[in-house]
Amino acid sequence: MKKTLLICAGLIFLFINARIIYEILTPPGEKVRARLAQVAEDFNEGRPGPCTSGLADQFVDETTKITKPEIRGLLARLALTEKDPQSGHFPYRVQLQLKELGYKVSSGTPPSVRVEFDATFEKQRGEEWDLFWKVSITAHLEEVDGWQIVRSTHQTLAGRRFR
Repeated sequence: MKKTLLICAGLIFLFINARIIYEILTPPGEKVRARLAQVAEDFNEGRPGPCTSGLADQFVDETTKITKPEIRGLLARLALTEKDPQSGHFPYRVQLQLKELGYKVSSGTPPSVRVEFDATFEKQRGEEWDLFWKVSITAHLEEVDGWQIVRSTHQTLAGRRFR
């Protein structure tokens, strides 16, 4: 009986402290990958608010000078005008390809990382997905309250960017 109570208490302790354990045991590179994957998933679902939560409030893309509020507005407009009103289906998706050894975590305050990746945006036409925009991105993230992109640069590889 005592053994069962001890096991239950241990499981409850682990459940309550799972986030702390995750923060301690997960390498920074994996946290960054998970953050970028979540941003991509939010984009693919057509959720502009959660999608831009990966951007710091002071975010700016140095190539175009676009800021977080402008990106949120663009994504909101896409979600409102492109989503199927009956099914809620969003006809765009993005796939991210992190480049090998594309990140190095600095031990500054706050910790920061530079990540290089390609993003391939596609638009659905019927059953097919067509390339809309392929872009190479260099993003600088800082860890304040989770990893957030503070600035980026990009280069178009194919297609055209959202307007």
